[in-house]
Amino acid sequence: MTDPQLLAYANASAEALGIPMDAARTQRVAGYLRLSGSFAGLLDAVAMGPELEPAEVFCPAPFPSVDPASSEGQS
Repeated sequence: MTDPQLLAYANASAEALGIPMDAARTQRVAGYLRLSGSFAGLLDAVAMGPELEPAEVFCPAPFPSVDPASSEGQS
């Protein structure tokens, strides 16, 4: 994104979320977006396979048939 596009995005996002931002703050947010984009580009350039992913794949626990916090069904 270009600098004017980053500023427009920061302004539009702030307005949509109801966050008041003056021009100086908008410039700082746009700068952070530019920096984050450059970090993402560096990471994207590294050839890594899924075996290098440190996080485990989310696997939810099975849904209990009875809520353990409920007193229903207990004797």
